[in-house]
Amino acid sequence: VDLNRSIVENRLKEEFEIGWEDKVEQYLQNIYRGIGDWNTENAYKNKLAGKKQEVLQKIGIRNKKKNIVIMPHCFSDAPHCASVSLYKDYYVWLVETLEIISQIKNINWIIKEHPCNASYGEEGIVGRLYDKYRKEKNIYWLPNEYSTIVVPEIADAIMTVRGTAGIEMSCQGIRCVVAGLSFYSGGPFVYNPKSVKEYECILRNLDKVTHLTEEEILCARKTLFAAFDYLLPIQEAYQELSRNLYEDFRKDNSSAAQNIEKYFGALLELNQRRPITESYWYQWGRKNGKPVQN
Repeated sequence: VDLNRSIVENRLKEEFEIGWEDKVEQYLQNIYRGIGDWNTENAYKNKLAGKKQEVLQKIGIRNKKKNIVIMPHCFSDAPHCASVSLYKDYYVWLVETLEIISQIKNINWIIKEHPCNASYGEEGIVGRLYDKYRKEKNIYWLPNEYSTIVVPEIADAIMTVRGTAGIEMSCQGIRCVVAGLSFYSGGPFVYNPKSVKEYECILRNLDKVTHLTEEEILCARKTLFAAFDYLLPIQEAYQELSRNLYEDFRKDNSSAAQNIEKYFGALLELNQRRPITESYWYQWGRKNGKPVQN
């Protein structure tokens, strides 16, 4: 994640080609239609939408308080890969956050569980935590039958550890509070507390949160472009080649070093960008397998 963040920060210093704004808009529109990976499909595709008052009425909110949407991760989805996090893991973050917000009564806190939690064997876990705190009357539940597209309709801000929802919502003017390091967490459009004490202070003052300015939204969109322009091709190459490597390994697990060489060689062939050669996995491959020829 540190490497990803440095890549994005360096990319932001470079000149963007003409038409980058259109590429960002098309990327976001595809997400809203559920076009993308399985996370995107589960979050947006074939789900309910609705305008602000309609959705708020459905989930039981009939006041004028600020609405803060909490967007948990799948708890077992690489919870320790962030080098900086305020909490031990995603689950502890949610538990501790619920304990804090249960005492903050002047804000509506809305939980939207991750749409892929069942795929991780975690169905019902967030719901049980909600049941424990719903008696506080300031914590609400946004059912999974609703598309994530309703979040910017109802939210004044969102909360995550380091999820991509943070940058996606920021591109629509919704500020994000993060509790860990992400490629976008250094942006001026994010509340990025450095301690649990600062995190709690931010939560207690979210009744004053405002939507992002045009300048902040532009910065968020530039950050998103820098990320998908550099990182997504690399991640897609990782996924494709990892599947191929796994299949090769299943057929013959006696040639791990050869497979590593094949993996990283193919990765470089797919995408010659410098960040690949700086990545942890590339360096690990050079150290533990036969060195990859540049």
